[in-house]
Amino acid sequence: MFRRYVLACSIIMAISIGSATLAYAATAKTGFRTACLFQVFVRQPQTAIAPPPNQDFLDFSNSLAANQVSSAAPTVYAEVGKSQKVRVSDVIRQTQILPTAGFGSFGVSVTDPDRARAKRLANGICEQFVSVVSKNRTAELDRQVKLIKSRITAEETDVRRLLAKPAKKRTASENTLLATQQVSLRGNTFLVAGILSLPPDSISVLRPATALESVKSGSLKRDMLIALLAGVLTCFLVILVGEVVSESRRGPPTS
Repeated sequence: MFRRYVLACSIIMAISIGSATLAYAATAKTGFRTACLFQVFVRQPQTAIAPPPNQDFLDFSNSLAANQVSSAAPTVYAEVGKSQKVRVSDVIRQTQILPTAGFGSFGVSVTDPDRARAKRLANGICEQFVSVVSKNRTAELDRQVKLIKSRITAEETDVRRLLAKPAKKRTASENTLLATQQVSLRGNTFLVAGILSLPPDSISVLRPATALESVKSGSLKRDMLIALLAGVLTCFLVILVGEVVSESRRGPPTS
């Protein structure tokens, strides 16, 4: 029964495979991939003094770095797109950012049809991350110091007001408030000192993009697999239709 469909199925499979090959050749484009490496190692008061080089410290540092990179990404893409005259959507589509081994290290991989632009985009992204994260960190620390200093000002006002009243005339609640405000004032003063005395963050480009790798978009293996499945399904459909037609031509069985 199946012998009469061998030729038809062979033609179908040949057409499917040929079409997949032609489609891949027509749509696949040669591009160039390159990568750079940058670091975002930010300091915090709780880890500023002799941080233990263990896994918990590495995880904590990398989590802080990932938050900084995620917050900076929209600005970075917009700035790079503007400077390189490339649509922001294309910059995002052609870029992949992944953490690498080390403290707050990230790799930026860019694929672009133009070899020179691939390098410019990759290096521009790494440099912009360093610039934007550095500015964000400065603004963040300034906000923290400003907030704590505002609390210190309020506490100093309360302490001066309470101290102006003779101790014998203060109520129990006023004495408690005075003691609390004095403790809080000392704590906030230490917080400001801790922030201002933090070691500098390590935010820099570790390795610029230099080497280029030629890559082709699309996947011939994937296209061939889809073509084979489509060919097999079409063959089954041809066999099914052929058998139905053949059965109808023979007519109903005679008694």
